[in-house]
Amino acid sequence: MPNSSSVSKRKNSTIAKQEDAGKRIDGWLSQKYKYHSRASWQEEICKGLLTINGQKVKITRELNEGDVITYCPPPRPEPPVDLSYEIIFQDEDLLVINKSGNLPCHPSGCFYQNTLWFELKKKYDSLHFINRLDRETSGLVMIALNKKTAKHLAKQLQDHRIIKEYQLVVHGHVENDIAAIGWIGPDEESPVRKKRAFFLENVIDNPGENWEKSSTWFYPQRTNDNFTLLRVRLGTGRTHQIRATAESLGFPVVGDKIYGTDDSIYLRFIDKTLTIQDNRSLILNRQALHASALTFEHPTTKETIHLTAPIDQTLLRKLNL
Repeated sequence: MPNSSSVSKRKNSTIAKQEDAGKRIDGWLSQKYKYHSRASWQEEICKGLLTINGQKVKITRELNEGDVITYCPPPRPEPPVDLSYEIIFQDEDLLVINKSGNLPCHPSGCFYQNTLWFELKKKYDSLHFINRLDRETSGLVMIALNKKTAKHLAKQLQDHRIIKEYQLVVHGHVENDIAAIGWIGPDEESPVRKKRAFFLENVIDNPGENWEKSSTWFYPQRTNDNFTLLRVRLGTGRTHQIRATAESLGFPVVGDKIYGTDDSIYLRFIDKTLTIQDNRSLILNRQALHASALTFEHPTTKETIHLTAPIDQTLLRKLNL
């Protein structure tokens, strides 16, 4: 169930690499950690919240290889999340979790304690996330409990031997299977910088730099006049692949602030200025994407493991599916 807001206290450290040497600390921070602007990073440095090798520094400080940069942001409330999760599979090597549709996997941005990682660290000494889902994507997350298992599963993932399936609800009536083979890259027409777009390979041969080959298969499961529940198989694993592909094909994702019916909703969401009409347009309070199945070879037993967790039926009933 959703929790109340918690207050996070963090200490983040990283080590400067050879290629970082000679860079000014404020410029390096703003390029590497984009959640603050350069001016904001300068303010954090001046407040003494950032140290190098344990010493406070000026914003003009240049990095040396091996410098230990430590950032201690001030405590701040974290947005409430739904900390509920279900253990689908567990042994001494591996954990598979079915997480809620409002739970970040890993600390990022304003989330630290309110994450699946933080919750699981209370019970497990070693955690290695093999796949990660967006905060608003529910479903199966695979976590290795030791480095050896993590290495084996990472190799399977790299070799496309871990089969992942999703369920997705989109606006519109989809009757036939869709093989979406083409290219995915930056959506230059969107005001949302991180939004991506997809083009079928017969529409454009090679769009050039910053574009990647992408393949996704969509299979209709249930449909009505307004929405369609799709089963989704991935051939590649690109950022925002499922959502960007569906929206580019003319089927916006229900509840999606970026890949839904109006991407300007995302800008109002981050500015905390969502309107009543925005919420009506979204219909749901999260994007309707769910990681529903995993098939893989167990690194120790060599057994083929097939795990499933269907999408929330309450969500489907709300959409009359």
